[in-house]
Amino acid sequence: MTAEDSGRSRGRRTAEAARQTRASIIENAAEAFADTGYLQTSIRDLAQRSGLSTGAIYRHFRNKAELLGAVLREEMAAEVEEPAPRGPTDPFLPAVESAARRQDQRRRLRALLVQGAAAAPTDSETREQLRDEIAEHLDLWIDEWEQFREEFAIDPEVDLRAMVFYQWAAEVGLGLCEAMGLEPPAEGWPAASLRFARSWQLPPLAPQPEDRPDGSAPLT
Repeated sequence: MTAEDSGRSRGRRTAEAARQTRASIIENAAEAFADTGYLQTSIRDLAQRSGLSTGAIYRHFRNKAELLGAVLREEMAAEVEEPAPRGPTDPFLPAVESAARRQDQRRRLRALLVQGAAAAPTDSETREQLRDEIAEHLDLWIDEWEQFREEFAIDPEVDLRAMVFYQWAAEVGLGLCEAMGLEPPAEGWPAASLRFARSWQLPPLAPQPEDRPDGSAPLT
């Protein structure tokens, strides 16, 4: 082996060690933020939990807010962002129901979102990190649904951005309920999710003037 080959080999080992260290920090942070609380967990706490120095963590992440962004990115990739549902017959609705039935797997993700949201009003850096991370994923999901609008028979008039936001709000709201010890009905939650998804395939229901308290025309 030449000196050049030896140097490349050492470089690969160093890069792999750095990747593993980063992954370990993210996993330990996810557990700590979800179980102990984002505000209650310091970089020093994470260093002790990971068996590292605080300097080692700062070599990978600029601050705790950036680490929260990395944690959410990993959690959403693992628990939410699966390949687009495909199948020979009506793959859309079964995929939505399946995702709803796996809601318990996303419990830690929801806990992390609740913890981040609790810190956001008084911590501008955490708020920006949380907002940017979630906005990026929402845009990806909306673009994906748009690509399959025709295949999934989603009505052309349905505002998919609003629907995805509504669906995401339900997921985050479930996290708030769980934080207070409130659990959704085991079978009722998937059924409700399925009914919501089925509504995507129907034309939007526009209220008539006589249905509005003041008799005015609906907003468009």
